Amino acid sequence: MLVCVLCILVEAAIMCGVPMRVVAACAVLLRACQCSRTRRSFVGHSQIAYGGIHRSEASSHAVTAVIASHRSPRLSDPLGGLQYGPPAQRASRIYAVGGAPTIGWMFRRRPSGMMIAGNSGRPGGNVGDVSGIGPDMTKVRADHTTQEEDLVSNWLLSTAVVNGVDPHRTFHAIEKRWGLNDFTKSAREDDYKTIQRVDYVHTKKSSDYALPAFVLKNAVMSRKDAGGFAKHAFFRSHLVFVAGPNVADIGTPRGTMRRTRNAKAGKDYTFFKECVGVALRTGIDALAAAGAKVILIARLSTGIYAGPYKKVFNQEFTTLLDRVLEEKVNGVPRFQLFDRVIEPMLLESLPNAARPGRHGDVTVLDNKHRHDKIRRVIRPARHFIGRWKHRFPLLRKIHTA
Repeated sequence: MLVCVLCILVEAAIMCGVPMRVVAACAVLLRACQCSRTRRSFVGHSQIAYGGIHRSEASSHAVTAVIASHRSPRLSDPLGGLQYGPPAQRASRIYAVGGAPTIGWMFRRRPSGMMIAGNSGRPGGNVGDVSGIGPDMTKVRADHTTQEEDLVSNWLLSTAVVNGVDPHRTFHAIEKRWGLNDFTKSAREDDYKTIQRVDYVHTKKSSDYALPAFVLKNAVMSRKDAGGFAKHAFFRSHLVFVAGPNVADIGTPRGTMRRTRNAKAGKDYTFFKECVGVALRTGIDALAAAGAKVILIARLSTGIYAGPYKKVFNQEFTTLLDRVLEEKVNGVPRFQLFDRVIEPMLLESLPNAARPGRHGDVTVLDNKHRHDKIRRVIRPARHFIGRWKHRFPLLRKIHTA
């Protein structure tokens, strides 16, 4: 309402012969209010941390300082807009509340893609209904601790809000695209056949982990705050579902965990890493083919799939990712196919993240929804300017500025 009142006052001032200096000052104020929506780089999450893993050729441990700026609407990169030194060459690690969806929201004005650490035996993981048809709506929620279930729930609920599409209909996009032929409760324990024609239990070829590599283009996602998925912060991103090797000795005999557990990878750590490298390579190349310029990498097989390798592989994952990014594709290093390669992390996993500030190579920033109140004013004001610009010359100038 403030902007609407100012518009009327400025127009009246022109008619009454008020000096142009005053009118210009009011116009600048209106323009500032109009642009404030684009000025926020960090919106809707209480804390965000950036780990500057900008490795230079001189030193693999060199850290590029990054100033997180929300002052200029002209910065195309909310993290790298103001920085010292060369841009990131391999991967940047970012800690944020909500993880990948929050970081994807930050880069919403650029073509982005998210890699999902999928279940090779069941589309959507635990969100997929055990009948094999549609999602289990009791598990479509925002409190999942596993990445695939969290991002799939985000996609289903965001699409329902933005496009008004029932989640069952949305889920058809990935239904039966990959996975075990039968993952119902009545499935046989020794049935390892999959739609992608790979027996993940007995395979001895790391190349088999190039499947699945299913790309879902322009999926509707939303930022994730501490309280769940944000209802007013939507963006689009390409999703690619890939699956790393599973060596965890857990689950029921008829479950997908048991029937996708690879025997060779469970005994051979080198083969396990080779399989992860294949899955990473396939997912990154798929996002490049989809046209993504900012990609968010999933930490494949570092959670429950890692089994006995969990501790050691979590320490070596970034090294493996760097090696994959340095490989050349048609004579060009893979990381040069993108503007940014990001390794998203949950803020809860960051040690000593209780207080904002510097923590070694990681900077924790504090931003507590400072733009939420402004948003409630700016959106109606922008609508007012667009609706009445044809009647008020000054509004027309501000709208086209």
